[in-house]
Amino acid sequence: YTSGCGKCAMYTTIGELFLKKKIENSTTLPRQKVFDLAEQLQKGTSIFSKTGSVHSAILIDLTTERQIARDDVARHNAVDKVVGRALVENLDFARCLLTRTGRTSAEIVYKIRKCGIPITIARGAPTHQAVHLAREMGITLIGFARERSFNIYAGAERIQ
Repeated sequence: YTSGCGKCAMYTTIGELFLKKKIENSTTLPRQKVFDLAEQLQKGTSIFSKTGSVHSAILIDLTTERQIARDDVARHNAVDKVVGRALVENLDFARCLLTRTGRTSAEIVYKIRKCGIPITIARGAPTHQAVHLAREMGITLIGFARERSFNIYAGAERIQ
């Protein structure tokens, strides 16, 4: 499975089929927390404030409130950066959620599932395939998270 900003090739392997197994995780999130995180994404990072042209990803440990934030010109790379840092720091992905700017593609959903992250929130819209995969994989997928509104595309049971 290779990614490339909408120009991807999909190959079915045993590994990919395993990734479709649902995440079994009882993590829940209050609706107000989603609004707070959407506001944080809206403000952006210092690099975004200066340039207006980067994507941000923030991995949040819901138990400790520890945050890892990274920016990149590519949304995929921003996700890879926070995941890499979390691996170095031994964060338990099952206790985390991932917030991001940009849209949610199938490639991003696969990355989230591979880590075992149960909830993801994005400012942008998800693709049709991303919604389908998130539902299959048991991932809570929230899009269009802005000010006082958001859409839940998959896993609504995790939002209180």
